[in-house]
Amino acid sequence: MSGKGLLDTEVRYLTETGEDVTTTVGTMDLDRASRSEPIRRIRSHRGQRHYSGLYWSFRTRTHVAYESRLELERLLLADVDPATMWLAAQPFSSEGPTLTARSDMCRTSASYGVPIACSSST
Repeated sequence: MSGKGLLDTEVRYLTETGEDVTTTVGTMDLDRASRSEPIRRIRSHRGQRHYSGLYWSFRTRTHVAYESRLELERLLLADVDPATMWLAAQPFSSEGPTLTARSDMCRTSASYGVPIACSSST
């Protein structure tokens, strides 16, 4: 087993200006990452089985993309929660020794600096 842990996990995000940033969890600028551009595009097509769209956030005064009704529900709850400082769609991807799959889909609670409502894709 290597001596690497969660703080050594590699994180990649795109800044508001489109700059591609690769860093680690331990050195990540949470404020900058929470206001980043989505790391991947949310696609929709005729006949798809999930419900995706854009949610107008009171907190951020911008649209936040979602890929399922569950994500939309989490956005609704987070938007009215006074502890939430910012909402971001697909804010980063991560890969590291503690992860078995690449995690592309995370909602981030900037107030706590931790991802919420994440799922992994293989």
